[in-house]
Amino acid sequence: MSDPLQSARIKLARANLHKATARREAVRFFNRHPNPTFRIEPEGNQGFTHQGIGSIITGRVVVDSAPPELPLSFSARFGDAIHNYRSALDHIAWQLVCHGARWPLPDKEQVFVQFPIYETAAGFQSNKARRLPGVPNAAVDFIEARHNYVGGNTTNNALLALARLSNDDKHRALHVFLGLFRSLQSNVTFIQCEPISWENPPDRPAIKEGAVVAHYTCRVTGEHPEMHMKLTPKAEVVVEKWGDFYNALEVIRLEVVEVLNAPEILAAVS
Repeated sequence: MSDPLQSARIKLARANLHKATARREAVRFFNRHPNPTFRIEPEGNQGFTHQGIGSIITGRVVVDSAPPELPLSFSARFGDAIHNYRSALDHIAWQLVCHGARWPLPDKEQVFVQFPIYETAAGFQSNKARRLPGVPNAAVDFIEARHNYVGGNTTNNALLALARLSNDDKHRALHVFLGLFRSLQSNVTFIQCEPISWENPPDRPAIKEGAVVAHYTCRVTGEHPEMHMKLTPKAEVVVEKWGDFYNALEVIRLEVVEVLNAPEILAAVS
């Protein structure tokens, strides 16, 4: 007996292939280039020398040297994976409709068939009949439940990321860049001075020479204050607003697999 979801499984396999290819390309890139280095830049004349006890010193940590930018092909590979994960869900939606109570649909209604991903519960309710006409309630309810709406807003970041990244990929190049892990403070030593505050940027900056990765404030407690960094961080490939690219793809992959193999979905296309 043929598998009605075979095309969705093929799209999933293609997405996984592109995901693995992007991962290998990232590894090769990092193997060819050294890790970034950093320097401390006190603000104004607030260096660590000739500062009296109790003085406040402010400054920043900046990138001293950086690898080159990622090749443009990387965004395309990432986009190929996103496109195929989105396509896998849309193939599922198509099969649900084909096996539903309203098939065959008029051509003018077929163009609206799509796996529904909406940021708000109101949006889902308003569009579910257009996106999934004739699909059994159990399957529609399952898809809605995957959104984990809380207070009317989705909390399923995997679906949200997939929808937004897929839309971005259709209209422009995805913004993928080299970034750092969020906190550097654990790798910094303060001698005869005490930290008051350490602030990382709200979003991880792209690793480029001169990029600011942290701001600090400290108080002098001795006659010879010093601040030392021993940083050997590994850069990460970051997709704008969603963090590490590989983690983003993995949570999306897991979401697609959950939907594809859900009993409610399988029952609706049997």
